[in-house]
Amino acid sequence: MLRQSIFLLVFGFFTHSAMAQGGGLQVFAGYRTSITPLETYLAGSAGGGPTIGADARLLGEDLYFLIGGSYSIQGGEGEFFSTDIESGYSMTSARIGIGFRVFRISRKISIRSKVAGSIHFINDIETAENTSTGANYIPNDSFAGGLTGLGIDIGALTIDLDYEYGLINAINKVPESTVDFITLTAGFKF
Repeated sequence: MLRQSIFLLVFGFFTHSAMAQGGGLQVFAGYRTSITPLETYLAGSAGGGPTIGADARLLGEDLYFLIGGSYSIQGGEGEFFSTDIESGYSMTSARIGIGFRVFRISRKISIRSKVAGSIHFINDIETAENTSTGANYIPNDSFAGGLTGLGIDIGALTIDLDYEYGLINAINKVPESTVDFITLTAGFKF
């Protein structure tokens, strides 16, 4: 009990100190589209769905440490994880990286960018069957990518467009089964 109390006190102190230096919390909602180059299973297919999440901006406005997470539902016609066009999957994602202000238009309006690594954990999905070959594809529990993007802050309003390049295959023992994402979100910064 004493260890937990000390940990919470120290964690609270450092969190408060980091937030007091100009950072903040950005909550957002939007749409995420997934694209796969996998040629043997619905090559170039895309699917998408809603996403919600939050990013913490720590240690400043001009250059800040970024840590965040999101929840997404992916599916739709052509989605290569789907067993049919009505199904899809949900995933929880975490990312960590650096954000920075590119240009300040006015005191309340600025353009920013970010560079981060992300990991996606698949929550619920069934084994997909390739309709042309009959092969079963078993999705990995997680896959990863690197992302960058542009955003605009207009006072407390935020708008972001991110591109994520898939780095780790999403389907077990299937080469070139990476997933790229394009995400458009809007939110608020506190």
